Amino acid sequence: MIPHNNVELFRYRRHCQFWVLNKKQWYKTTFSDFKRQSRDTQRILLAPFQPQFSYYAENASTSTQKKRGLTQREVQQFFHHVPESEPVQPTVYISYPSNGSVITFTDNKAHNAERRVAARGSVSASQWVNLTWEGPSSSDAVVDIGKRPYMHGAMSWSKEIYLSPGKYTLTAKAGQMTQVSHFEVIAENGNEKISIPIGIYADEKGVYGYLPKPGRRYSSELYDFSDIEFVQRNRKIRLDYLLGSNVLEKAISKMRNEGASSEQIASRVVWQRNSQKVEARSLMTQQEVDILESGNIKRYGDPVGPTPQQLFEKYNDWDLVIEKSMKKDPEINMLLGIQSTK
Repeated sequence: MIPHNNVELFRYRRHCQFWVLNKKQWYKTTFSDFKRQSRDTQRILLAPFQPQFSYYAENASTSTQKKRGLTQREVQQFFHHVPESEPVQPTVYISYPSNGSVITFTDNKAHNAERRVAARGSVSASQWVNLTWEGPSSSDAVVDIGKRPYMHGAMSWSKEIYLSPGKYTLTAKAGQMTQVSHFEVIAENGNEKISIPIGIYADEKGVYGYLPKPGRRYSSELYDFSDIEFVQRNRKIRLDYLLGSNVLEKAISKMRNEGASSEQIASRVVWQRNSQKVEARSLMTQQEVDILESGNIKRYGDPVGPTPQQLFEKYNDWDLVIEKSMKKDPEINMLLGIQSTK
């Protein structure tokens, strides 16, 4: 074994071995990683005993005791009875999305649709990176570095995550080490002016300035959008429904990051949306429910809504089924004062 202040003498000797104690286990590592460890970390350099060149042989004259190399048995005994020590602290970095960055998407997707972002970075002295992201699409994931020699310097990691437009905080953690990146996702088509939907028109008689056009979906004696009590009651029902949609968006993001197929996600979305409709209608009057259910019977043959297979036959694309199922109805949102033009 060689004193640490002499390790540079053995940097290029191919028979030398560099060892580091991490989590109560010894790992053979590279010279660079060996040098990079803190002084508090237990390290050992092993080299064949060569009296004519060794540190001990050159200094033998200053000692009354003759120096010698360790036997194989002594080396094995040392590694078998190693004292407990603090493990090497991992390091973790986020290279993308970088802190303060803005990711801009220009596409034809709905403004709130999720976009794929390839997060990436590096990690050392850890086999896993724990990722969490908070924002409009919040979720978490574990990146497995695998059985690669993760003690040998920094290793790269990457993870595809799906995010709706908005501001996010991405946190990467390895052991006790953490790095955070704050960034924003922007969909350029979301900056376009929102026009008044075809089924409604501006009218100051409406509680929120709009009324449904005659003959359109929300044109009924039962739907009086000029009645404050009616509008406020249905606005609360609608907001609860949209809150459930936000929870479902997070579930979609989590399923994608766990590797679920688009068909599996679409099935979950369609049935969940139908369940949300039933819950929302439980707060309506029976006459209001009858109007909604009659419309669904005409379109889908079911009072609640379509099946996943019916929507797939219509769009022939599971991702499109997800997008259409999660689309918010701008007409009712504007009639109830939840959405407005920009």
